[in-house]
Amino acid sequence: MSTSQPVSRPALPRWVVPATLVVGILLVGGGGVALWRSLHRGFGWFAYAPMSETVYSRSSGQGLGIALLVTGALVLGAVGGFVVGRRTR
Repeated sequence: MSTSQPVSRPALPRWVVPATLVVGILLVGGGGVALWRSLHRGFGWFAYAPMSETVYSRSSGQGLGIALLVTGALVLGAVGGFVVGRRTR
C-alpha cells in the first residue's frame, strides 16, 4: 500500500478573490442596468387586453442584460463556492 503526500498547489495571490468578486458584482449591476434601460415603457390605460396583432420580441439590450446578469451570477457563485470550499492551512 502506497501512502503518497497530497500535491500542494501554489496559492492564489490575495487580490484574485476580491477582484473576481468585484467583476461579478459589476456584471450583475451592468446587466441589471442594461435590462432596465431596454424595457418597453408604455403609458396610458392598461385595463384592456393587448391587440392580438401586437408582437413582443426581445431587443438586443434585453438579451445583453440577461446575458450579463447570468454571467455575473455564475461568477459570484463560483467565488462563493471557492471561498466556502477553500481549505485553511
